[in-house]
Amino acid sequence: MAQLKGLPNVADTYVFTILLTDASTPAKSDSKNFRIQVYDTLTIQTNLLDDAEYEVPYEDHIQVSGGKTPYIWRLVDSRLPDGIQLNHSNGELSGSLMNINTKSSEFTIQVKDNNQPSEIIEKTFTIFVVEKTFNCYR
Repeated sequence: MAQLKGLPNVADTYVFTILLTDASTPAKSDSKNFRIQVYDTLTIQTNLLDDAEYEVPYEDHIQVSGGKTPYIWRLVDSRLPDGIQLNHSNGELSGSLMNINTKSSEFTIQVKDNNQPSEIIEKTFTIFVVEKTFNCYR
């Protein structure tokens, strides 16, 4: 039995051929071509989310890189602020904050890629609620 081992450090498509030859006389051999796709490590790029205002439309995105698309975003053991929803297919947070008493909301987002086996990562975020601003013009 033979083993091919290694840890690639560059994301790319690798194509190679393995040739096997036995020790019999006459020797018998066979070869097989292989293709391996190596992806960058799945990473959540977003560090901070925009602040939210009560009853003002909110939109922000959880940006991801690496891994194999498509990704799936989900909440883990937490809740978004009332009125804000997570789009599970693109990482968009949107809606309007509906609870005037909310000052901040901490939640954990999990992202799963489409590789086999899947890579799964999590990151905790906080949306801070700021006072509504009014512009006065003369």
